[in-house]
Amino acid sequence: MNQPSLFPMFAKIASKHCLVVGAGTVALQKIQALLQCGAIVHVTAPQANASVRQLADSGEISLALRTYEDGDLRDKFLVILATNDSDLHRRICHRCNERNILVNTVDEPALCDFYFGSTIQRGALQIAISTSGQSPSSAKVIRQSIEKLLAEEAGDVLDKLGVLRRSILSLNFPKDLQHEMLHQLAGNILAREPKQKARVKKEAEPGMVYLVGAGPGDPSLLTERALLLLGSADVVLYDGLIPDETLHRAGKQAILIPVPKRCGDKAITQEQIHALMIALARQNFSIVRLKSGDPLVFGRAGEEMDALRQADIPFVLVPGITSAAAAATAARVSLSDRRYASQIVFATGHRANDGSTVPTYDKQATIAFYMAGKRLQEIARSCIESGYPSDMPCTIVENAAREQQRVVYSPLAQLEQLAPLNGPSILLIGWGMAQHSPE
Repeated sequence: MNQPSLFPMFAKIASKHCLVVGAGTVALQKIQALLQCGAIVHVTAPQANASVRQLADSGEISLALRTYEDGDLRDKFLVILATNDSDLHRRICHRCNERNILVNTVDEPALCDFYFGSTIQRGALQIAISTSGQSPSSAKVIRQSIEKLLAEEAGDVLDKLGVLRRSILSLNFPKDLQHEMLHQLAGNILAREPKQKARVKKEAEPGMVYLVGAGPGDPSLLTERALLLLGSADVVLYDGLIPDETLHRAGKQAILIPVPKRCGDKAITQEQIHALMIALARQNFSIVRLKSGDPLVFGRAGEEMDALRQADIPFVLVPGITSAAAAATAARVSLSDRRYASQIVFATGHRANDGSTVPTYDKQATIAFYMAGKRLQEIARSCIESGYPSDMPCTIVENAAREQQRVVYSPLAQLEQLAPLNGPSILLIGWGMAQHSPE
């Protein structure tokens, strides 16, 4: 029949009087463990090894070189027995049980009130593993496996997470948003091996916000400056369109916080992102605000700069490859082939159902509509109503510069027949789009 489960707990023993009976090598390990937790350690043994004597000489423990006496139990919080005398252990256990004192007997689990687990300690992080005395070696194997999963500087990461948690809670975000952000934060305690090592030079400065363009998706298109900042920043606030492969370029010390805010996604507001950046900068963290494409092209960077200026937070802009350029590359077309276009116009598809926002038709222009995937029909209708020829060639690129990239060529009038696209999409309209070449 199975024994009752052990009650897992972490006890505060700082300034508690604890007794160790025995002063050999095994006893020394227990003495050191108690001292690390701030216990007041008393040791009783007829003889003591050199290391135990040294602890006594330095005043770190109290050592009585004699055999155990029942008076040694007076005012003790817990007792550890580490001798070779089983009869003595049983007698002391009986006395401890009479006095409701917790006792551990080394290598005699049947006499123990508690066990020492196989432990991991990284700063404030403590993990203890117990097999209830059945297989201490298995606990060691499990501990070693867990250690491999943890970030190398897990203690420092946990301290940083504590500060970030308090900052997020102080911003009074909706409870469900707070819960989701804290849940996402928790994963930073696990090891994350960057695919590219951080440079020796530490670029990101404490208290500074860096508005960084991550490019359209392919991490090889990150700029050298973006890589340096990702490798050295304390915190990375990243958009929902940033792929995992790009996040892997962040340094192991970085805390990754998702702040997704795509069309129709109300996970976090722009104002809440402002508040978060400001709060973390005031905690003296270096912050990379990682944006898809280029932050200055439909990236809300203007609003974020205004918020940082008003809060007197210093910031730096780091451009990235904009999605229109990546889309043209994917489609193998030129945005500004001088035979067909003397200007490039960047427009947003968000307000395409309002004909007044469609750029005026110009035969010598290439129009790049961002965020167009779900609005192809509205854009086509508004353009035709505004005087664009219905046979004007168009290129639609979904997930530009990503593995799932897709390119579609279509006359303007036939856009209405296409199904909405779910991935981030760029629509290119212009006579130069007819010059695409097969791969």
